[in-house]
Amino acid sequence: YDDKYFGEIAFRYDGSSNFPDAGRWGFFPSISAAWRVTQESFLSNFSDRVGDLKLRASYGVLGNQNVGPYQYQTSYFNYANAYGFNNEIVGGAGFSLGNPDITWEKAATFNVGVDAELLQRRLTLSLDYFDKTTTDILVARDDVPEIFGAGFPNYNAAEVRNRGWEVNVNYRLRGQLFNHSFNFN
Repeated sequence: YDDKYFGEIAFRYDGSSNFPDAGRWGFFPSISAAWRVTQESFLSNFSDRVGDLKLRASYGVLGNQNVGPYQYQTSYFNYANAYGFNNEIVGGAGFSLGNPDITWEKAATFNVGVDAELLQRRLTLSLDYFDKTTTDILVARDDVPEIFGAGFPNYNAAEVRNRGWEVNVNYRLRGQLFNHSFNFN
């Protein structure tokens, strides 16, 4: 709005056959907003003489369905060489237990940042803080050993958190014969 207020709301409602009926669908919303401060009347001189300044923030959730198909169902498989009997190699069968409760892995990301153009737009600066937490990561149970050819199924139990800062600085130097651009990230 008015080249100074920015906003966006989005969502996804995704379904995947990799999950049972109860957890097949996932709702993944996101929202973002920004304020171009230098478009305000109290900073109009700053914009004309120095550059531009924008504050922004966002939050969103994404879903990941990249898991093996049909892990929610118990499945059977063949062993070509299961054991020996009467001096012969004999085939056998095993099974993998299904987990009817598996569902989407979810990554929630919060981001806040500042974009600035200074020195009559020759120097640009972008500063970001991010915090991403991924939950319900599908992992194998290694606390119970596989017995009799059957182990416990994977389940949504792991969590990972990534957070930090990102800085990007760019300086453009214009000359008569050629232009230079210096970038630091």
